[in-house]
Amino acid sequence: MRTSCARLLCALTIAMAGTGCSGGLTGFIVDQRNHQGDLALGNGNAKEALLAYRLAIDVDARNEHARTGLARAEIALAEEAFERKALSREGFNVPFLELNHAGHRIWGATAGILWNLRQKLLAA
Repeated sequence: MRTSCARLLCALTIAMAGTGCSGGLTGFIVDQRNHQGDLALGNGNAKEALLAYRLAIDVDARNEHARTGLARAEIALAEEAFERKALSREGFNVPFLELNHAGHRIWGATAGILWNLRQKLLAA
């Protein structure tokens, strides 16, 4: 009887310790991923930052630091999607921006508005 009580007590202790550590472990993982994202973004590697912040969000979808970092990384990556082009008609060259997003071509004034928004978000 003592052996079974001792085993039960040991099992309960391990179960409680495991449950108590899971919140701490989750926080640790999120903090590590956020730190990796911050370092990557600071070094100009927005793709790696994007991955790190997404992994943090996978663990804790409500983590404000990861969500803000993800937005900053996506804004930094947006520059790669813009292209400067020109339209030539009757001797006139009209420059414009073109944005390729999810298989769609966004150009002209709409792309210019999005570019200006991106610039303002980067400055904030």
